[in-house]
Amino acid sequence: RIALDDFGTGFSSMQSLVELPFDQLKIPKEIVQEAIHSEKKRAMIETIIQLGKRLDMTIVAEGIELEEEAALLERLGCHTLQGYLFHRPLQPRQLEHFLTIYREG
Repeated sequence: RIALDDFGTGFSSMQSLVELPFDQLKIPKEIVQEAIHSEKKRAMIETIIQLGKRLDMTIVAEGIELEEEAALLERLGCHTLQGYLFHRPLQPRQLEHFLTIYREG
């Protein structure tokens, strides 16, 4: 799987979506975190999600820290949410431990 990170900012462009073999679009946390207060940012996210779905891509929203952000992204149809709301980043050994506990239930 190949993700286009921070779509909508910097050097990520619409043209790269069709020229390169991306299968995921990642919405940057700056856009996500402003969307609960900004109609324009919500419109950007809706457009990115619609575009990604039309191109048969998985949409990932980064930087989710608030339940309100998660609820908005779910309502807009985002496939995957990631951020501190769910868990802090882990070192490899911490991840192994976390997965062991998670599997055990």
